[in-house]
Amino acid sequence: MTDTRRPEHRVRIHRDTLVEMNRAVYVARRNSAYGRAVQVLRALGKAESPELRGRLYRVAVRLLDDAIRDTRMSQIAHDTPLVLFLKLLREAIQTAQALIGNELHIGRDSPDLARALGQSSSTLRLARAFIEKSENDVLESITEMLVFGRTVVRQDTRERRSLFNDDERRRYRLNTRESRQFYAELVEREVYSEGNA
Repeated sequence: MTDTRRPEHRVRIHRDTLVEMNRAVYVARRNSAYGRAVQVLRALGKAESPELRGRLYRVAVRLLDDAIRDTRMSQIAHDTPLVLFLKLLREAIQTAQALIGNELHIGRDSPDLARALGQSSSTLRLARAFIEKSENDVLESITEMLVFGRTVVRQDTRERRSLFNDDERRRYRLNTRESRQFYAELVEREVYSEGNA
């Protein structure tokens, strides 16, 4: 009697081939989006107005969404340490974004909100100060996350780039230039343009 079982092997799927073909492009885009997100997060420390901070948080989340998508597209495994780090960072930013939204609502609607809640405006000012302090605490945590995240991002980039052939290195450089320009224009448009200022 012969053994009719097939030898175990991993069946290549179409997605695997696309990952390999476009790895350089996705790594370049991921690095550009993440790098711009880091710049945006550093700008938060200098942003005085809650409105500006809100726009900075919003665009940072967008940049990290792109970084997560492109990281997933550049590798076969989905939940690698880098993806988990990027998701954790995005969630921390979303927490700060929610706090700034609450701060804006309390500041804008303070007299009406105080009346509706049966509270004095001074009580709401205290609540707003507490929310602002909480946002600063979250921002401190984000800053610390960026420090340990630097190692994860660099290691992943080094591993991926070590697999590039000459054409992929060329495509990586080209896409790095193009995506840096794209994300610089995105931040300018979404955060600093006249319609948003």
